[in-house]
Amino acid sequence: MKYRIIRIIKLTYLPIWLIHLLYALDPSVYDECDTFEACLDKLYLIEKIINHTTVLFNRTMKPINKFKKIVRTRDCLSVIGPSNQVNVIFKIEHYD
Repeated sequence: MKYRIIRIIKLTYLPIWLIHLLYALDPSVYDECDTFEACLDKLYLIEKIINHTTVLFNRTMKPINKFKKIVRTRDCLSVIGPSNQVNVIFKIEHYD
């Protein structure tokens, strides 16, 4: 069984902070993995990048975790806005 990380964007438009975040992520994090643990390592890498990336928000550069909440479960990473609206989901998906 193969695994990969998929990105689900729940916004109708892409704000500038999200564009900065997506450019900060290496495209290889979306490549397929042979094991679940390898994909989990990539999910941890995405979480680390999210926590250490500064993006443009309200005309100033701020870390994402200052204005968004990051929630991680075993196979999913969610970026949640101040009104508890899910903005972006990074999720491990298995396929054959």
